[in-house]
Amino acid sequence: MTGSVARFSSSFWSSRAARGYSPSYREIAEELGLAVSTVSYHVSVLKQEGLLRREAGQPHTIVEGPGPVPRAESDGVEIPLIGQIAAGVPIEAKELAEETFLT
Repeated sequence: MTGSVARFSSSFWSSRAARGYSPSYREIAEELGLAVSTVSYHVSVLKQEGLLRREAGQPHTIVEGPGPVPRAESDGVEIPLIGQIAAGVPIEAKELAEETFLT
């Protein structure tokens, strides 16, 4: 868990304990000075790690999850996928040349 997610988690659970129910994403965002989208991201990270769960479509329903989800053992390396590669007929660079020059 990264530092920002850990800080979020700590603040969330203390706020939940003080209120007696889960704060809304907006209340969490205001308390921590974050955007609501950042709060949503942190909640999704904690859900993936099994540290909390939430009733879909129900406000104030974030509760403690079953616990950390064990990661699969592998000999591979995780590589992030960024962007897409267009498929189709290859186009040679000379076909796209708009200008030429002599050296």
